Amino acid sequence: MKIKPSVAIRKNYNEIAEICRESGEPVYLTKKWESDLVIMDIEESML
Repeated sequence: MKIKPSVAIRKNYNEIAEICRESGEPVYLTKKWESDLVIMDIEESML
């Protein structure tokens, strides 16, 4: 499981997308140290 601050999606979209694709695991985003969003590879979500 990877946890990143939500600002990372704006600055590092390609890096986060690659993490999702390679690991097959979701990336959890936080905002002000609180859970905010979960991002995952579309292929994994179809399983």
